[in-house]
Amino acid sequence: MFLYFIIGCCIGSFLCLVAQRLPQGHSIIYPRSHCVNCQHVLAWYELVPLLSICYQRFRCRNCRSKLSPIYFIAECIGGCLSVWLFYFSQRPDGLLIFWFLSAFLLSLMDSFYLMIEGRTLYFIWFILWMTWLIKGEFQWLSFAVLFLISFFLTRYGSEFLGLGDALLLLSWSGGLTLNQLMQLLFLASLLGLLFFFIFLSHDKKSKRVPFVPFLSVALFLLHVW
Repeated sequence: MFLYFIIGCCIGSFLCLVAQRLPQGHSIIYPRSHCVNCQHVLAWYELVPLLSICYQRFRCRNCRSKLSPIYFIAECIGGCLSVWLFYFSQRPDGLLIFWFLSAFLLSLMDSFYLMIEGRTLYFIWFILWMTWLIKGEFQWLSFAVLFLISFFLTRYGSEFLGLGDALLLLSWSGGLTLNQLMQLLFLASLLGLLFFFIFLSHDKKSKRVPFVPFLSVALFLLHVW
């Protein structure tokens, strides 16, 4: 189980890099991992998941600029997700693994930039839909209902649902029954409201809150239950 956790932490760390670089059009291979503030190339001992960032007290070793807690959180989530998928889950489905990891990646993008990169989303959308269509498991009713809801909200209530959130939900709709879809929307909204009231309600300078992470957590909870 510990090995699965370590592998998951490494995956979470890598997805952080991908989520930061793809929206900016940068390669995910080159250059090596570095501080985004001073461009200091990280040594191997600065890349150890969880331990390095804690030892450095969430600061760059070179310029002492603050490091986002998103890195630490992503590594923890990656480790826990890996343990659940490969240790507690009996037979992890390949498509479910892809679905969870892609949701994780898009959540990180939304957390960093409050947007999701279009080409990445469309690639994920294509893989999910093609698989569900080939298996004959596509949920047409869920897609139709969500299309109407998304059209209405993006046109008349864009402050409640962004275009990226609507497109992401549409890409997921083919794999969710109508009941599951309603549960996902309810759970994500509830989690978002709880997060706002606990962490941001007293912050007068509070910024926009990314919604994709709450959708992803709700997706995971649906499958766990």
